[in-house]
Amino acid sequence: MGRNIPGGRGVPVAAGLGGGASDAAAVLLGLAELHPGRVNLFNLARNLGSDVPFFLLKKTAARARGRGEKLEPVDLPSRALVLVNPGIKIRASDAYAALQSFTPRLRVKRIVSGLEGLEPLRYFNGLQAGVTLAHRSVREVLVALRNAGLQGVLMSGSGTTCFGLAADRDHAQEVASSLHNTFPSWWVNATTFA
Repeated sequence: MGRNIPGGRGVPVAAGLGGGASDAAAVLLGLAELHPGRVNLFNLARNLGSDVPFFLLKKTAARARGRGEKLEPVDLPSRALVLVNPGIKIRASDAYAALQSFTPRLRVKRIVSGLEGLEPLRYFNGLQAGVTLAHRSVREVLVALRNAGLQGVLMSGSGTTCFGLAADRDHAQEVASSLHNTFPSWWVNATTFA
């Protein structure tokens, strides 16, 4: 589970981490418990947002198609990572309005292989270019993560949180502590997935 660095705060709002979508999914799951059999969760989820159906799956990762409602669970190897947010909020609609170009088709098997360390990581976020153009501090976060020696550095979702993969939990914690000391106004979190 994630661990905030001393001086950190809770998960940032409007930061590309799926906080609003996961909250919406939690409400839907509660509604289904209160009214079993009377609620079509996935139909409601699709209408609330493209990310909401994913959080109904209760899985670590999934390949999404369509608007995000066609989901296929994906098994990922466990990895340590560092999350950093420069303290900027951005609405998903603003990130999409600034879209420069669409993301190339992601090769899920290659990404999983890259996460396992078997080949270079090749994944992209089509929203990153527009957000970094509008927000210099997001570019600064990406540079800081790369300079810290993390792999696969990328902006998460519609931004403005960015992440980088560490060699292991200790490495993630060391990098997070160093970044927090260097940039005390940033939200920094060392965590793992899968």
